[in-house]
Amino acid sequence: MPESGKRRAEAVSLFKNDRAIHPHVRGLAKSLNTSYKADKTIYRDTSKG
Repeated sequence: MPESGKRRAEAVSLFKNDRAIHPHVRGLAKSLNTSYKADKTIYRDTSKG
């Protein structure tokens, strides 16, 4: 298996693990997501000027 394929398989397994954990931290993820969205809008506004 080429090196890139190995790395990709690792990333996929990490992603699957993350999704398996996610239900336990849904509330935290939600609060993080809302704050992240706020940060993104602020960043978008400042990047215009």
